[in-house]
Amino acid sequence: MSSGQVYLFSNDHRAAYEMFPMPLGIFQYINGKVVTFLVSDGLCNFIGEERSQLIDHFNNNMFGNVHPDDAEMLARLGYRFATKQDSYDITYRTKLYGQNEYRYVHAVGQFRLMEDGTNLAFIEYLDITDSEQILIQTLQEFESPKTRFFDENMGAMVVVSRKEKQLLYFNKAVCRMLPPKINYDSGMTFQQYFYSDFPNLMKKIFDMVDIGPKVIEEPNTHRNLEVNVISSSWNDEPAYTIYFYEYQTGDSEINQDNMLRHKRVAFNNIMFTGSTNKLPFYQNGYRGFRVWNFTQNEAILDEGHAFIYDSTNDGKTFDNYINCLHRKSIVKEDDYFFNICQKKHMIFRYESRSYPRNRTLTLQTKEGRIYIALEITMMKSPDSGEIFIKVWEENVTDELVADMMMMQTIKNEHDYIAYIDLSANKCRFIFGKGQDQNRKNFDINLKEYFKSSRGFQQFARYFGQEFSRQDGIVNYINKRCGEDGSFFHVCELPNGQLKKMFVQTIDRSNLIYYLQCSDVTDILRIERNREKELQEAHYKVMMANRDLQEAVQAEHAKVESILLQTILSVNNALDARDEYTCRHSERVSEYSAEMARRLGWSEKKVENLYNIALVHDIGKIGIPDALLLKRNALTEEEYEQIKKHVEIGSIILKDFTAIEKVSEGALYHHERFDGTGYAYGLIGEKIPIEARIIGIADAVDAMNSTRPYRERQTRDYIIYELKNGRGTQFDPMLVDVMLEMINDNILNPDFEPQNE
Repeated sequence: MSSGQVYLFSNDHRAAYEMFPMPLGIFQYINGKVVTFLVSDGLCNFIGEERSQLIDHFNNNMFGNVHPDDAEMLARLGYRFATKQDSYDITYRTKLYGQNEYRYVHAVGQFRLMEDGTNLAFIEYLDITDSEQILIQTLQEFESPKTRFFDENMGAMVVVSRKEKQLLYFNKAVCRMLPPKINYDSGMTFQQYFYSDFPNLMKKIFDMVDIGPKVIEEPNTHRNLEVNVISSSWNDEPAYTIYFYEYQTGDSEINQDNMLRHKRVAFNNIMFTGSTNKLPFYQNGYRGFRVWNFTQNEAILDEGHAFIYDSTNDGKTFDNYINCLHRKSIVKEDDYFFNICQKKHMIFRYESRSYPRNRTLTLQTKEGRIYIALEITMMKSPDSGEIFIKVWEENVTDELVADMMMMQTIKNEHDYIAYIDLSANKCRFIFGKGQDQNRKNFDINLKEYFKSSRGFQQFARYFGQEFSRQDGIVNYINKRCGEDGSFFHVCELPNGQLKKMFVQTIDRSNLIYYLQCSDVTDILRIERNREKELQEAHYKVMMANRDLQEAVQAEHAKVESILLQTILSVNNALDARDEYTCRHSERVSEYSAEMARRLGWSEKKVENLYNIALVHDIGKIGIPDALLLKRNALTEEEYEQIKKHVEIGSIILKDFTAIEKVSEGALYHHERFDGTGYAYGLIGEKIPIEARIIGIADAVDAMNSTRPYRERQTRDYIIYELKNGRGTQFDPMLVDVMLEMINDNILNPDFEPQNE
């Protein structure tokens, strides 16, 4: 703003601006200082200060309540606005009067020319905290570990709310497959973003919920897509997850691809979905779950309410979560459970299929004593192979346990379930199948029940024991319950029925137990017959597999023999053209294989590399003899022709799938580590490792061989060239390996490679 005499509004003009209901401030920049002309009633109400106090606040400390991280940005933009009449449109954080939390404020400024030629700045303010926080949450969701995992592994995928069909999530893969025609805005529906011109297609897609993959025609490109719509959830909101695949039919590779799709869908729905109720963790009825990427040791998803584990330097790792539960646990016998749940043990137990699946814990919290039931699921990502772990949590304190047991009774058809609290002298029985319907749920006094011989006999016969007093029952249960606090027992009654008893310790210190009794007579009989049938079928399959394996091995040996003969024939054809490079490819293969062994490669990979190296120069078949066998120096044009042998070799070998990456070896073996090689100028580790190895082996053999234009180089010269080419022509790591091999006398024709 230009400096000069302060322009004064008329009283009516000022009063009109001051009564303005919107947050408005009018300022002038005079002699390097901002002077506040006036503030509106709307701005006074917005900030929460009287007019005179607010004007004084602006004139003396305009940025006093602004967040420290935003103050410098605000001052810099304000200065440019005042001195150069630059644009003023900014969002920043500030504390309003009498408030401790920062609010997001959007301020927009413009200049107006007054009657005396003075420029005044009019700035309007708007509180956008709610919308900004929604935006931040959206951005955080799209940058969360869960969505990063979906972007990298799950293929084309969208998540849509069931009620409004609003887009809750979509990954990069689906945008590559179905490019949107408009820019995304929060609140868009699936149809608005992807198919605004095709409303009938949306109805067709949402009619496919939970009926399996179906093929539809994509209206924009008219290509067939396979679509799978599954009921799921997203951040505890009911949703549909929609997967899109390019539709293909035919061979076994496609079937493998279909299998991977199903694994992805199953993995997603098991690990990342579930219905929670958003109750506080300490409240009866709470149910939620958490997911970690166990391999990366990072929290992926928290669908619980009020995170119970502390924010420490360890972050929200699984170990930190388990350790926090351990600190709150008051049952000593649970120490073993917490120990085996540490990450270092859980990975081993996952591989051996022995990780703990369920546990009921007794915790002492600030809200009092609670019982929490854990249900643990571990799975490997079908793409990355990383291990994920999901933990369901459910507060089963007090009366809720009885309701839970009732549901279990209905679901599993137990004879009865009992919630036994010996310390409180009570037991709740819930009767299931084959029992009097009037005795579905009732409480008993344990002391009175066990006083009668009938009570003890009924309880004892299912355990095959005799109890004279209540202590005997306690000792028997505690002795039988293992480190996980539970045990099974199957007994046969005089009438031939088989009964299975399951006992789970809820709180050993306070003598609280959970007991199930089930009739397993028919189940065990079926299992025994089925086991016999399986043994017979297993024997037949084993014999058939043995015959099949022998046939496959014989065919495999035949194919390998033909393959090796083909490679040797091609190699011999190359050697026959030039006496000076005879056996060059064979020596390059030996050098390459030895380097691979020293790098710790498997013998199968070493053999594959050996075969790649044998035909790395096959492209020279396409180079005229006049150039290939020329004794004098090549012209620049002739050298450019020679260089084409790598692309010729790649074309020859592109369909030769019996040797993995064979065409890459031919195409890239003249690339240089610093990017100055040919044919594509690849840099560093972008060059396939096989080509980097063949490249250095090729160079060493060339120096160690006599050519028409020079004699064989000395050992010292070769070492010097390798060191000089470290990081430019050659991979530094491979230079070290080759120098080690030279030190072991590899340049001597009698050298014998390692056989580790």
